[in-house]
Amino acid sequence: VARSTLGSRLRRVAEQLKPIYDELKRVVRLGRYVHADETGQPVLDKDKCFRGWMWVILSKQAIVYRYSNSRDSNTAKELLGGTSGNLTIDGYGAYNCLADKEANRVRSGCWGHFRRKVFEAMPAGVTEHENRQVLDMIAELYKLENEVIIAGIDGTRDHLEIRQGKSHAIVKKIWRWIDARIGKHSPASKMGKAISYATKQREKLERFLIDPRLVLDNNCAERALRITALGRKNSMFAGSAEHAQNLAMLHTIIATCRLHEVNPYDYIRDMLIRIQTHPASRIAELSPWRWQPPNENAIEKPRIDPA
Repeated sequence: VARSTLGSRLRRVAEQLKPIYDELKRVVRLGRYVHADETGQPVLDKDKCFRGWMWVILSKQAIVYRYSNSRDSNTAKELLGGTSGNLTIDGYGAYNCLADKEANRVRSGCWGHFRRKVFEAMPAGVTEHENRQVLDMIAELYKLENEVIIAGIDGTRDHLEIRQGKSHAIVKKIWRWIDARIGKHSPASKMGKAISYATKQREKLERFLIDPRLVLDNNCAERALRITALGRKNSMFAGSAEHAQNLAMLHTIIATCRLHEVNPYDYIRDMLIRIQTHPASRIAELSPWRWQPPNENAIEKPRIDPA
């Protein structure tokens, strides 16, 4: 099959599924707890590539990708402007606009991001280092969260009590460790950048202590962007900005299907037929978590509709 034919079919499938893509984006925008991140997406342009950006926003219900030529706040406004709730991200400033008149998103920080910065500041191959102290304390936070999940009390009042007791005590020790090292490292050094990140994000990093439904990090958004990182190695670039957005729409459908343990191939094949005659006002009925295979005898696990 010619490459041009494959490209044309990909574009056609994305066009057909766009109403479902728009519905999934609407669902995420309504989410109380949302994660976001972005990564580079090369796009072909007159014998060379320029660096565009693939953004992702996600909740427990759906994962949505959006291509943009830039990494500025305009895309953040488009994706989450006019919404309210919590937004878990790293320290990137483009999302600052979502905590003012553009939106009412309270930002929470990413302990995984801080941990990675501290780890990278350790000398290569060295296991016994002063940084290991704070890494072990962060590991204690994650160990408590894992115990809560095993006990089945995550997001409950009991979980909140554990955070305000044990987790809060650990966080206090972490800040003492950080405060003792402020000014002792060059701001341009890896350790200096790690300490600067933590001090600037202090309030956001502590927010999980008052809300048991918040997670400690933004790793789920970073994992969602792995597909883009792999694409940079396998396909190298998108043919145009339009093609990159078509790719984002298909990534959205596939990722959300996998989130709900739905076979993406079966779902897309069925949707390309159903969407032709399905009323636009009832497009939510075609969401992956509501989908039932054409075979009436097939047994499907129950789906959870968004609140």
